[in-house]
Amino acid sequence: MPRRLRNMVKKVGKPGWWFRRKEGGKTIWRSLGSDYETACRKLKKLKGSASVRLPDLTVKHAAGSWLESYVATARRPEDRPLAAQRVRDYLVPALGHFLVERVSPEDLRRYRLRLEAGHLSRQSVAHVLSDCRCFFRWCQETGLIDRVPVPRKFLPKIQERPPDRLDEADVAKVVALQEPFGFIARFLLATGLRWGEFFRLSSGDIRGGMVLVHQTKSAKVRRVPLPPQLFHQLKSRAGNLPRPQHPAPANFTGP
Repeated sequence: MPRRLRNMVKKVGKPGWWFRRKEGGKTIWRSLGSDYETACRKLKKLKGSASVRLPDLTVKHAAGSWLESYVATARRPEDRPLAAQRVRDYLVPALGHFLVERVSPEDLRRYRLRLEAGHLSRQSVAHVLSDCRCFFRWCQETGLIDRVPVPRKFLPKIQERPPDRLDEADVAKVVALQEPFGFIARFLLATGLRWGEFFRLSSGDIRGGMVLVHQTKSAKVRRVPLPPQLFHQLKSRAGNLPRPQHPAPANFTGP
């Protein structure tokens, strides 16, 4: 193993490597991770950063780095603007001026109460707080803080409700639409595919009575069985999936 860098130590009772230094008479610790080579790179980066001293790093500045580093690589392109909007509209106004290492669990509880007192739905509050939790976990992972200040039961519980379903009259109305809308409605009802997933399908995605859905919300391939009647209708269409070139019929008002 190469010679250990100065100020990189093992901490009693804590896994991995740590950066230790004195700051204003106080010992400051930064987690560098468990991998030695990665810890060395992180330490060199910390020592070489002159733009912002770590003890003076605010939540606002750290959140900007989170968006540029974590969100830019871990989130889908269409989801990144939403993360930036949550930081801009909620996190920064409430906690942006705090030093990131000084944020306490009680500060985050007050943040949740502030969100719940606003115009957001309970589901939206949960999404905003989930991003907040992800941000502070990233701060620990990158060595900006020693521990994640997120308290237990930080996210509100969301009461699960049964999905909305079409009744038989609604289904009959939808599947009776003129072609190709009627077939598309039958296909979506039988498979449960989203509209965008259907439009990205090609005839090659129909294999052995199954639909292979490649571009999904979870980024995982999904295999959906086709009912025999629908499979035969597809075969009678020479393997081509219908693609409407105009909006739904004007006389269709929906269920």
